Amino acid sequence: MKKEKFHEIWKGVVIPLIEDKDLIAKIDKLEEEVYAKYEEKNKYFHSIMINKEDCKTDRHKISAAFYVAFVDVTKNIFKENDTLLLVTHEIAFNVAISVIESFIIADENTNEFIRKEINKCGIDLDEEYKKYTIKEFFHAHKANELSPVLLANIFYSIENNFKKRLIVVCQ
Repeated sequence: MKKEKFHEIWKGVVIPLIEDKDLIAKIDKLEEEVYAKYEEKNKYFHSIMINKEDCKTDRHKISAAFYVAFVDVTKNIFKENDTLLLVTHEIAFNVAISVIESFIIADENTNEFIRKEINKCGIDLDEEYKKYTIKEFFHAHKANELSPVLLANIFYSIENNFKKRLIVVCQ
């Protein structure tokens, strides 16, 4: 993701998700550091792909790279406050899902019905599942075991399951 697009997501998605003004001020100062960490994670994905020269990182890996970058950087400033760390995980999760949604909406190869539904109401997740997933990501992160590859797979599964539910509904 180019720096301009990252900045657009930061100002248009990340900052509006934060309700506390003090937290906005703290997190907004981290944009450059998060972008640098995101680039590092994105390069990691390219290093594990077979055809490194021509490959593009897919939306799940982009979302995972953002997620890990965001929570890694915020972990450094909120390390003594589990509540704020958990909030940053929720923000990262919501941004990651928003990134996936925007890619789906922009992808002309995606089924038109799915694109319209996601554009209308987003990827609808069960609240209990979402809370549980975020808590598990949080605990994995605290244990230094949050894997960007595993996150990318989970984001892929979330998207795929949602699409399957939509297809069943429309049949």
